[in-house]
Amino acid sequence: MFGGMYYLGLSCDNFTIRKLKDIYYNHLIVCFIEYMEMHQPFTEITDETIHRMVHSFYDRVRQDPLLKDVFNNSIGDQWDPHLTTMCRFWSSVLLTSGQYKGNPMMVHMKVDGIKRDLFARWLDLFQETNQQLFTPEIADHIQEKAERIAQSLMLGIFYKPEDVKIGS
Repeated sequence: MFGGMYYLGLSCDNFTIRKLKDIYYNHLIVCFIEYMEMHQPFTEITDETIHRMVHSFYDRVRQDPLLKDVFNNSIGDQWDPHLTTMCRFWSSVLLTSGQYKGNPMMVHMKVDGIKRDLFARWLDLFQETNQQLFTPEIADHIQEKAERIAQSLMLGIFYKPEDVKIGS
């Protein structure tokens, strides 16, 4: 094209080139802002942040070499109902919402393949997830709750009264 330029394989005049550059740079700015908003830590616990926490955590569980088989064998193809239940559970724990109506001890006692050492891996993965999603104070608060729950579950599942001896 006489008097124009060849830009990105297109024959364009200078005005068109400036517009294309503006569109490109504006798109980069929007993408950067969206990226920053997605990666700002959550500063409060809400049902929405709990949803994100639960789904992010279980995405990791499903990939984890130690945990995935136990969870997949227990949950099967019922991941959606499980995630819904976990959102309700954590809402009840963290927001005292009363959304969860169940017995986690009985559920976990029925899980085939559950072992004491898997709780440590579960807690590590849960902590990693929450440290990425929340401010440090909130992540620590959630982890304290998770550790108390894990301790309670381990006592219920693995405690053997016959192993506790009193006297000589």
